[in-house]
Amino acid sequence: MNSGALLAITLLPLAWALVARRLRSSPLTGPLVMAAAGVALGPQGLDVLALDVGAAEVAGPLTVALVVVLFSDAARLDLSTLRRSGRLAARLLVVGLPLGIVAGALAALGVMPSLTLAAAVVLAVAVVPTDAALGLAVVEDERVPPAVRQGLNVESGLNDGIAVPLFVLAVAGAAGELSTVPEAVTTFLTVIGVAVVTGGVVGAVGVRLLELSDRAGWSSASWRSVATVLLAPAAYALADVLGGSGFVAAFVAGMALAATARGPVEELTRGSEAVGHLLTLLAFLLFGAAVLSPALERITWPMLAFAVLALTLTRLVPVAIALLGARYSLPTVLFVGWFGPRGLASVIFAAELVDRAEFAQAEVVATAIITTVALSVVAHGVTAAPWARRYAAVARRHPGDAPEHEDVMVVRSGRTLPHSP
Repeated sequence: MNSGALLAITLLPLAWALVARRLRSSPLTGPLVMAAAGVALGPQGLDVLALDVGAAEVAGPLTVALVVVLFSDAARLDLSTLRRSGRLAARLLVVGLPLGIVAGALAALGVMPSLTLAAAVVLAVAVVPTDAALGLAVVEDERVPPAVRQGLNVESGLNDGIAVPLFVLAVAGAAGELSTVPEAVTTFLTVIGVAVVTGGVVGAVGVRLLELSDRAGWSSASWRSVATVLLAPAAYALADVLGGSGFVAAFVAGMALAATARGPVEELTRGSEAVGHLLTLLAFLLFGAAVLSPALERITWPMLAFAVLALTLTRLVPVAIALLGARYSLPTVLFVGWFGPRGLASVIFAAELVDRAEFAQAEVVATAIITTVALSVVAHGVTAAPWARRYAAVARRHPGDAPEHEDVMVVRSGRTLPHSP
């Protein structure tokens, strides 16, 4: 990496940090600004950030960013939080997510008929996770009912962890590595089982060591915070060595830490919060320069059509079905249906497909994912603040017993930091 690239990677997040609070109610979000800057400085622009998606300086930060975000989110969004978050998050995850995959695959086959069914499933799984960082004004605007804000926040925190093993399985199927259903099930259970056990052990043992160190007076709060951050890549690396999914392991490690800690986890996770903040900005800068910029010349009209469908119908219809019978108003259904932005997890999936090209149509699928994320960064970033204000005004007129006003415990997701005050 040359000095110009290093300077850009250093100064751009610094500049955003200095004005983030001032711009929090504007259409500009951290991911949008970083991605746009990446494109401007990438090979299709000034060529300052001439980075290859498979290079260590790109793949490393992208991977570490998702690992830390998954760990941080899971540490805040444990299973008890999901129960306390009300019906919205549960319906979005249990019903909406699988329906979104089905709808996404059908949409992909409809607008890109040359895709195989296996490739369409890979594409659908890759764009189903949501990212609250792209629609930050929605989950931070206290005028929006807490049940709605927290439902979207919890969905964003948990669906990455659900989608990762499904993506691994879908790619293996598209690559012809799974010849029979029993083999697919065995592979899936092995990858996930190793990840769950590894992540659980790392999280539980890690937090116990941190607590023992604290009681013995061997470490300070700041160093325990640093050590907590390191549990995320440790879980990822160990699971990867043992043949499991590193991303799932990082997610489970965060949940294990939260579940087994004998006290509040806020002090321990403060470091992962700050690191996740920085890495998210860097990830979208690298996305713009090393992923989106080289892909611009490969984007086709069918891919753009899929991106539009992915952000609208294939999200809105599953959400509407998931919320049937729950008494949510039409404005709430539309609001929740629209604010399902695609972000960091989808970027990682696209980068892995470009780098490894494990099946014949991997590049086409990756470009469609990249197109979807790019459109989402713009569309959800621009609409988040004004649409949140409008919806909040409508929600105030709902009766007091409406599900939108359900009493929930609001827990902030680590990925919402890049635009927080």
